[in-house]
Amino acid sequence: MGDEGGGGGGERSPADEESPMKKCCFCLLDVIATTVRTFVAIGKGIQWASQRCCYPVKEATFGCTDRVHKWYMPVFSKMPAKGVPGFQYGV
Repeated sequence: MGDEGGGGGGERSPADEESPMKKCCFCLLDVIATTVRTFVAIGKGIQWASQRCCYPVKEATFGCTDRVHKWYMPVFSKMPAKGVPGFQYGV
């Protein structure tokens, strides 16, 4: 009963065994994949940090230039002149 070739035996044929060269190639591919994933994660982290750090500086710069333009050229301040009638609803 136990000697029948039902495919449950622990023996492997020589064609099923991996060669040392194939194992080496798979290990090399694993190392390359890990390295690439690491560099991609580092790049995404740098991008995230630079976005969070540069946004306040950009907004402050734009706000400052807007205030200078309103001070230097008051015609662009979008305020009606004094004495111009205004319109209100519901008052």
